[in-house]
Amino acid sequence: MDEVQELREIDRLIIEQKLEPEDPDDLEYTEFIDDGDNESDESDEDYEIPDYQKSDISKFGTYKPVSILSENEKKLIDMCKDQDLKEMLLLNRQKNFQLIQLFKNIKDQLIECQESITEKEKLVKELKCAKRVSNKIWRIGRPYFKTVDNYYCPRNQDVVLKDKRGEILYYDMTTSHKWFKYEIKRLNAGVAFHYKMRRLDELHQTIQEKEKIMISSGQAIDSKEISELKNMIQIISNDNEVVYPPLNYNDAFEWSRIATNFLNDKFTPEDCEIFWNIYLHPNANKDLWTKEENDKLSSLVDKYKSQNWDLIAQELGNNRTAFIALMHYFRNIVIPKGGRFTPAEDKLLLDLVNVFRQGNYTPWHRVAYHFGGRTKCQLFNRYRYFLSCQEGILRGKFTIAEDILMMVLVDRFGRRFSEWKTYFPNRSHVQIKARYTSNVDKALKKGSFTLDEDKKILKHVEEYGTNKWALLVKMFIYSG
Repeated sequence: MDEVQELREIDRLIIEQKLEPEDPDDLEYTEFIDDGDNESDESDEDYEIPDYQKSDISKFGTYKPVSILSENEKKLIDMCKDQDLKEMLLLNRQKNFQLIQLFKNIKDQLIECQESITEKEKLVKELKCAKRVSNKIWRIGRPYFKTVDNYYCPRNQDVVLKDKRGEILYYDMTTSHKWFKYEIKRLNAGVAFHYKMRRLDELHQTIQEKEKIMISSGQAIDSKEISELKNMIQIISNDNEVVYPPLNYNDAFEWSRIATNFLNDKFTPEDCEIFWNIYLHPNANKDLWTKEENDKLSSLVDKYKSQNWDLIAQELGNNRTAFIALMHYFRNIVIPKGGRFTPAEDKLLLDLVNVFRQGNYTPWHRVAYHFGGRTKCQLFNRYRYFLSCQEGILRGKFTIAEDILMMVLVDRFGRRFSEWKTYFPNRSHVQIKARYTSNVDKALKKGSFTLDEDKKILKHVEEYGTNKWALLVKMFIYSG
């Protein structure tokens, strides 16, 4: 490879580093599947960067000009009769060689910088992911009782009893992670590999059992049957087709090996087993739901009173898992009620909050479950911005002073109305936002000041100095 081709190859490698292939994701349920990452983020095996031999720049001047010339260049320079011109040609060729070497050196440094940037971006992304999946337990103030070193207290008799009964304990639950696409591919590969090994082990075990029975009973070994089993072993071993276990495969599976060997223990064996069985299995029906399926699902949910989803999925008879059926029902069939809250709903919401609230913590999922027909977000917003601030709230028009205060606050906090609430103790969040967006913001003039406005400002400064700007603001808003 000559120097020009070598430099082009370096340019190509740098361009390849900047380009990341986009793989469209056709998966649903983004709560536990993340398409923002791919395998190229985990390793740099998609491209190889040649290890160029870097030159020592300080030694460039020690080269003999003639030693870097090709045969054709030597002949061309030897044909030159002018000695000064001949020396200039040699020096020019030497300088050209030095520049090429310097260019290579710069390209090497660019590649190193690009590698360093990629590593830094990967580290930043991992830190962001770690922050996103951090435990939220501290937000609700639990555990309320800790040791001096902020450790959990020893388990009491009640916790020990719950553990013996097999009840789920919150503090024993591990943090879950979203599944990236490359991890899904690895899980598929791990399941297929271990299913293949299991089938081979079963055939070997069958051969050993048959031979043992025949020998113990004094019968002659049926070579035909044994040879057929060995032939099946050979076929499975040489078959490159990916075969997965059937849906609802109940035989014991070595999920711990899959989690360790294929996913580096990022996910627990239980995570792998659950994700595979409830969603990822290729035979699990993830197609669009038909009207007939929706009607049948609704009738089954009514029949079993929204319980026993495994039995509901089984009676559907369309290869939908219990998880897929449950998610579809509560996302697409049970449509939350919209519109204004009725007085009866407001009363029910207040009653439920009073029943379930523990200190400053309100379990909104429990409130939504007993309320019915409204989402957690609807209930929270209704309570937070309306019902919880009824006492002491002023009604009627905003005063001029309140409008002026809004203009001061928008410069300080922007449109973060929750920050404004501190300065309006007798106004609700909804009132503040509605007043600003519908009146004050539209009343504010945009763009450059006019000549008349400049004169008003100068006149105000002459009369009041650089104080009492509120009077000037009032004049600007309500004049004309």
